[in-house]
Amino acid sequence: MTLFPNDDIITQIIGSWQSYADVLNAEDRIAFDNMMKKCYKYSRSIEAKAKPFENEALFMAMLLEQEKIILWLLAKIEKLEKGKVEKP
Repeated sequence: MTLFPNDDIITQIIGSWQSYADVLNAEDRIAFDNMMKKCYKYSRSIEAKAKPFENEALFMAMLLEQEKIILWLLAKIEKLEKGKVEKP
């Protein structure tokens, strides 16, 4: 038993990707580590879906995080484009 039981599965899943992370170049490793850290905020969802397809739940958390970033970027682009159009 651990202090944070919901982290057990996600920690195991992320740990299973360690050998992949180990061979990444420095820039990619930083991006990979950041991506994995962001998955922890979805630990309850991953815990709920994890059995028997642990990696699917992790991938869904990563896709959700990427989708949020894409939507944020699109909103920023739209705001910038409107600013350019509105100026005389």
